[in-house]
Amino acid sequence: MFKAITSPFQSKSPSEQKVRDSILTDRERINPFPGRPATATPSNPPIKLFGRQKEYEEILNVILSSTMTEDRPLLIVQGETGMGKSALNSYIFNEIRNGTHDKSNRHVYAAFIEAYGEAQDFGLLNFYQQIMRSLEKYLILRKLTLRVVQMIGRIIYNEDSQEFRNLFGDWDVNESPQSTLERLNNREHAGEFISNLIDALGLFYPPIQNQWPEIDSGFLKVLLYSQSATKSRVKAIESIKTGKRYEDFSVSTNGQAKDMFHTLMSLIGAIEPNSTLTLFIDQLEELFETIDPKKISMKFFTLLLTLRQVPNLSIVLSGNNEAYKHLTDNLVGDSNDHLEQWHRYLHLTRLPQEQVCRIVHHLLDNLWQENTLSTDPNYPYYPLSAKTIAYLYEKHDRNLRTTLIGLHDIFNQFKDESEVTDLTDPIASIGRLNIIHDPLRLPLNIQRDFSQALVSDTIQDNARSKIPEIAIFNLFLVLQNSTNYISEVKKSSKMPKSGKMPDISYKLGGNLFHSDERIIGIEVKSYRKSDYIPQTIVEKTLVLLKKNDLDYAVWITNVKLDQSALATLTPDQKERHLRITPTTKEEQAYLYWGYIFEAAMQRKPTLEEATGLLEKIGIPLIVLREPSNLISLEQERSIGSVQAPITDSIKTESTSLYDYAEEEELTVKKVKVEEEQINKPQLTKQVVKPQRKKPISKPVETPTVSPIGLDVHDKMKTFISHTVDSFIAKGRKQLNKITVYHDFLSSGGYSSHDAPESEFLEVVETMALHNSRMRTTLKLIKLQY
Repeated sequence: MFKAITSPFQSKSPSEQKVRDSILTDRERINPFPGRPATATPSNPPIKLFGRQKEYEEILNVILSSTMTEDRPLLIVQGETGMGKSALNSYIFNEIRNGTHDKSNRHVYAAFIEAYGEAQDFGLLNFYQQIMRSLEKYLILRKLTLRVVQMIGRIIYNEDSQEFRNLFGDWDVNESPQSTLERLNNREHAGEFISNLIDALGLFYPPIQNQWPEIDSGFLKVLLYSQSATKSRVKAIESIKTGKRYEDFSVSTNGQAKDMFHTLMSLIGAIEPNSTLTLFIDQLEELFETIDPKKISMKFFTLLLTLRQVPNLSIVLSGNNEAYKHLTDNLVGDSNDHLEQWHRYLHLTRLPQEQVCRIVHHLLDNLWQENTLSTDPNYPYYPLSAKTIAYLYEKHDRNLRTTLIGLHDIFNQFKDESEVTDLTDPIASIGRLNIIHDPLRLPLNIQRDFSQALVSDTIQDNARSKIPEIAIFNLFLVLQNSTNYISEVKKSSKMPKSGKMPDISYKLGGNLFHSDERIIGIEVKSYRKSDYIPQTIVEKTLVLLKKNDLDYAVWITNVKLDQSALATLTPDQKERHLRITPTTKEEQAYLYWGYIFEAAMQRKPTLEEATGLLEKIGIPLIVLREPSNLISLEQERSIGSVQAPITDSIKTESTSLYDYAEEEELTVKKVKVEEEQINKPQLTKQVVKPQRKKPISKPVETPTVSPIGLDVHDKMKTFISHTVDSFIAKGRKQLNKITVYHDFLSSGGYSSHDAPESEFLEVVETMALHNSRMRTTLKLIKLQY
């Protein structure tokens, strides 16, 4: 079903083999995917953004719009780990830092605090010091200094042109900031320039103070020195970064850093009244991973209230759901709504598979271009495929970060094994990459793909039914080889009485029931265009039943049966059709999964897997839940009756031949919950089973024996016993009637009329109202007994 690969590469230079060799040997350079922790940072931002354009524009619009109003927002970016929050923030931060964020040249500055990189400080004790370090690290202070120099120059020029000439000489104060920076960093002029500037500040401080009433002249001096090329620059930078005292200004404590921060914000406001400093605080969940997260949470909330009063400041917080919960708890407890009107949320959802494929394609494309190699257009993701990437994404719970880490590990595995494995075939990749953890629980996206595969237009209708037929046949072969209740599994074998051939037939349970074996026939049909099974095919199965070549018939088909043929059935023949309703999408998915199981997993299914898959497909069987509970024929004979419980958990459908009652549409979530409840081992271990009296056998010749016979009596006992246990495990009701009747049978206190049989059927029918899987079991019991 998948196109074979002939030549995935079109080699340019170097040769294909040489590139393969370089992939296998150059571990650091040739792996296109990020390794752990795979978290974007301002120092390592993403080159491109995929799938987050809407969120990118929303965050940037909030920041830019704040430069034109007095509204300084608090934006909370929330999402699960691996959704791309850090990548988005780092990308926007670097655009702001590089000045590529806005063509209208609005003045936006930014500081970035990486909570995960400052664990020793992020008890909020050194919060303001971290801000100042970030401004220095990303050269924001240098940009501000250039703006200060230009503003001072204009002010002095307006006050006294002679002092202006004394300060700047022949410099053009209107020249570009970069040119000013180059002159400022020129050793020949730096010392004289700083000296003249300090003198000018002393002479003309009043007009400067009118412009910046809250700016400390000592801080301005330190700020200017820190951008000079003199020896004093080292001391000035140390004063800002580490808290060492420099002349009349110090940041040795967080309080002093706080004063510096507020002075800086005043400076920003004085230079550009409509500017803003955006403070990015990333990986916020790290803040709350402390001994007392509640205390830290309250402290952080108080800090936000303080920052709200700072003009020209915008804040972008980002954190996972746990951090979001802490913030929400505080907002709920904020009776005065201090932040309610200030903050807004942006929730990052999981990227669609198409966007993830685009990201992978971009990373791979960079790899091939670096190696002057282009791939076949039919295989743009080589050595992967779009489906393989999608399956990996689902395997990692649609987490982009862990998916990329997984791809990184795959490429490293190529190197370890000295072989580039072809993973373009998604079916083959399922087993190689361990995509499916539980073969009986397919992920939803794989279910969709598999169900669509059965009706793909690439398959001819005359071959379409062969796929589910082969799947069912192979699963029954596993049961035949592993159990003592399924035998003679045949495919398209001519039956002796009618000469007709069912698609699949098998014998059920002679050694299980101590009675004649029952022959079950399965008709498997899959159509893409037709809406009904043709009358001729239905009539063939009816002949098999009428001639008693089959005891029961099961239809596994994606369409309905022709009703005109069904109208001729006798009541007995109706009962002998165990299933006629079309398969659901989920059942079709498991049919296809059974077909490709061995190719994907590189092994045959186990007995438990084969039984489970037949249940998922909707084949009505009476089988044992646990294969380990099977008992041999010799053991059965020595016991004298069947002791192994028969399960009622096989999925069956409604059996009405005329109304085609719609089968119960259970959502995947509900089915999973029910199965988990049924299969939890601790439940069955903790069940307190009702005490039952030891069975008292009645002589076969006694006149008080029910017409259904002693052997049937034992079987009913076994069945009801297991039913009680099963219903207790499921938390079902209707236990009293069943338990009482079981005790009644065990005591042997029944009369010669047929009350036990009618009572038994009444009980089972009552249970069938609560469990649709009981319906076929009920039919088999009626016919068997």
